[in-house]
Amino acid sequence: MKFLSLFPLLFFVGIAVRHYRAGRWGDALWMCHLSNVLLAAGLFFIQPFLVFMALPWLLFGIPLWLAEVIRTRKVVPLSVLTHFGGAGIALYAASQMGLVPGTWWASWLFALGAQGVCRIFTRPEWNVNVTHRVYDAWKPFFKTFRAFWIFCISAAAVILWILDQLFSVVFA
Repeated sequence: MKFLSLFPLLFFVGIAVRHYRAGRWGDALWMCHLSNVLLAAGLFFIQPFLVFMALPWLLFGIPLWLAEVIRTRKVVPLSVLTHFGGAGIALYAASQMGLVPGTWWASWLFALGAQGVCRIFTRPEWNVNVTHRVYDAWKPFFKTFRAFWIFCISAAAVILWILDQLFSVVFA
């Protein structure tokens, strides 16, 4: 597993360098990219808890990323690796390491921490990890950013809990 940890780490470093060179370094801090770092740590230190913390974000990020690809009609090849490569490695590692139920809350806290960092250090126009404004498609439903943010973190908690329950069935 230690050797396997190099891949998600390289995925993150690659996407971070790409975004830095493009002048949008904050885009490296999206949860799907950060989860590769968490996955790499879980694999390197042989900590299944960390793998199961990263796994839901890697899976959850794929449909969101695909929606963005469709919206912008732009594919960053390294993003394919961070999303599908990271998710594939996480699924493999989860099947080999065995189930660690009840990680949803730690995944959720990891996201809240990432949001805090992004809110402080990234540009508001980037809106990395829903930290500054309501997405345009959601504006008809939310009049304030606070309401949108509460909806997003609540929905994330529910989705993470559901995925945790699903993992308990799949990896048991």
